[in-house]
Amino acid sequence: MAVEDADTLYTRVAASGVVIEEGLVDRDYGSREFTCRDPEGNLWCFATYWPKAEQA
Repeated sequence: MAVEDADTLYTRVAASGVVIEEGLVDRDYGSREFTCRDPEGNLWCFATYWPKAEQA
């Protein structure tokens, strides 16, 4: 899921007690992201990278 500020969201999510699968990381393609698992076991990735369809 694309977000404006991964750091702020990470702080809120980590404080809520969900399982963090991968902490904040900077990717080579310019994204800052993290991955977590919700209480139902679903995996979520939150990232600042948002590809633009018109640039394809």
